[in-house]
This record gives sequence, C-alpha cells and structure tokens, in this order.
Amino acid sequence: MKKTWYVAALAVIVLAGCSNENETTGLDNGKTPILLGTGVSTKAPVNTVTGLNDAGIGIFGITTTNTTAATPIADWTAAVILDNVKPASVKEDNGIVLPIPYYYPAQKTDYVKFMAFHPYAATGTSGDNYLEVSTAAAPVFHFTLTGQEDLMCAVPAIGNNETTTPPNLDFAHKLTQITFKVIKHADMASVSGTENLQITGIQFASANTTGSMNIEDGLVSGWATPAALVAFNEAVHGGKVTIPASTAEAAKVGVPVMLQPGQSEFLLNVSTSAKTFTDVKVIPAGGDSEFKVGKSYEVTLTFNLASADPAKQIQLTASVQPWITGGTGSGSVTDKP
Repeated sequence: MKKTWYVAALAVIVLAGCSNENETTGLDNGKTPILLGTGVSTKAPVNTVTGLNDAGIGIFGITTTNTTAATPIADWTAAVILDNVKPASVKEDNGIVLPIPYYYPAQKTDYVKFMAFHPYAATGTSGDNYLEVSTAAAPVFHFTLTGQEDLMCAVPAIGNNETTTPPNLDFAHKLTQITFKVIKHADMASVSGTENLQITGIQFASANTTGSMNIEDGLVSGWATPAALVAFNEAVHGGKVTIPASTAEAAKVGVPVMLQPGQSEFLLNVSTSAKTFTDVKVIPAGGDSEFKVGKSYEVTLTFNLASADPAKQIQLTASVQPWITGGTGSGSVTDKP
C-alpha cells in the first residue's frame, strides 16, 4: 500500500564569525601562531558553533604558494602543518582552541590552506569512519551514517605569517533532514477505542548509509549500502507516544534524521498500536523536486482510522517552522548548502 506525503523546506540561517582572541599558549617568539575561527550554517542538530564539540572536527592544513583559498592545491606532497588535528574545543565566540600551538611557515610567500570536516574521524585506510590522506589528492572522509550524524564540511580558508584576522572555517551541512509530528484527524473523535491510539515506530525503509566526502571541495560521492534508518522507536526514544486529538497541538515524535540529499522520494514504515503502514512514499513539496542538501523538511502525520479507505487513513499536512538558532556571530538568510 503506497501513499504520498508532501513536506515543506525550512530556510537556511548562516552564522559566521571568527575570534580575534589568541587561542594558543606557550607561543614561540618570532613565529606567527595559527589562529582560527569558525561558523556554522545552522539547519540540523549542530545549531551553534559550540555544537561542533559534540562529535568534533578535523582540521587539515597544507602549505601552498596559492594566495586564495579557492585555488585548488596542485602539490599534495607539500609540507602538512595541521595533519587532521582535532581541536581542544570550539568557543562561543567562534574561536577554535587548538590542542598545542601551531605556526605559519617563516616565509610570507608560503601560505597554509585550511580544510575541515565534521564529525571527526581519525586518519586511516578502512573502517566505518576514517580520513584517507595521501600525497596524490585531497583528503577524503569516508563515513557510515545511522541517520544521526550531521555531515559537514568547511569552506577552505587560507593564511600566512602576515595574517592578522583568524581565517574562518565556515561549516555547511551536506545532508538533508526530515523530522516528524503526529496528530489525529477530526473524524476520529467519533471512533470508540482510539482515544489512546499510539505511535510506536517510524523507519526509513531503505536509505544509503555510506559514502565519501572530499574535504577540499566538499563534494560527496560514492553513496551505497542501503539500510533501514530509524526516526522513532518506542524502545529507544522514551516509549510510545499518544497521538493527540485534532483539537490539540501536534506532538513531535522521534529525532531528526539526516539522509542522502538529491533523492526524489523516500519510503517509510509507520507503526501504531492499531496497525502498521508500509511503503509510504515521501515526496518533497514547496517547489522542490528532490530533498535538497542543507534543507530541513518537517512532516505532520494525520491519522484517520475512521475512514474506510486505507489510502486515507494516514495523511500529511506540510508546514514551515523556523529553525532554532543560538550562539554568536552575524546572521543572514541564504540558500548556501
């Protein structure tokens, strides 16, 4: 039994900024310390720059004669200054605290290009999550998703020993996000025995869970390994949720799920205390022909077991909710992914 749901996209709010505070200690006189700042495009569970601390970030910095961060690195055999360094912390003022002092090369013609990714993974050659580093190409982050990872990549930044303002690593989301609410249809008020109808599970039936991301240009590719991803499970997310009456406010259910963008549809399985709905087709609305990178889509499920038509027993309404943001920095509305 297939049904179609339509969802609406949230706007993107970008927080960008950098700290002028010295974020290293034990400075070596005569050398220029590397100071970095960061920003976040806030549309997913990482709502502020300090949210980057939860799963961490990895920073890779390589020397170059390029003077702009947009210019691709031609020589990956050049000296690496920051080799997948995980900061001690990211501060509310957007400053990045490196674990030890790092310094720019002595020659002002030698720049350092900084790249970064989230969530952090150690350098390696195999496993569920690892950063592949070579002297032939840009580092590549290989990842495995459970639906709860907020995959992000920073726009590269550059600096040299004459840099006075910390280069800013502005992180952007690389996945799409879907959240859920539930409510009863007004017709269910006359159906006895459904007063305590509960939702017990929402699951994406088959979504790609593995891929790779070039941390220089931010391109994500190699999507594979379809698997079930859970948005709500009563055993994991605090028990069954009673579906509110039509006169009440829709109840939020489960957790946001981050998924491969660019898909025209997803199939879901939805379980309640009365019955299970399978192969439910979710299609984006609001002018989108696909689930776009960096956008958050909210779905309100309306249950109507009073209907004799199975196709009408679960329906969808779409709404746009403002994304909750926090932290410091300047804010602007943008379509930046």
